[in-house]
Amino acid sequence: MSIEIINKLRPATFKYNDLIPGLNDGKLHMGFMAQDLKEIFGEDFAIVTKDDKTQFLQVQYYELIAPLTKSIQELSQKVKDLEEIINKK
Repeated sequence: MSIEIINKLRPATFKYNDLIPGLNDGKLHMGFMAQDLKEIFGEDFAIVTKDDKTQFLQVQYYELIAPLTKSIQELSQKVKDLEEIINKK
């Protein structure tokens, strides 16, 4: 997992439709399209699952915590490295 993977993510805004009763609250939501995440992460990761009843893809957002954390760590290291270069001048 790296920042390159996270950079492929495309945040989206959407409204739920009426296909699943109770989800359509008429509000605008922010997240990711399950199809995009499935393409980026592949079948081996549990970020995208399929609902047994509806067969719709679902995003397991808690599964994004680790790759996002890893990306923050990578960026922090890059900042630290750049600060060291700047401070040597």
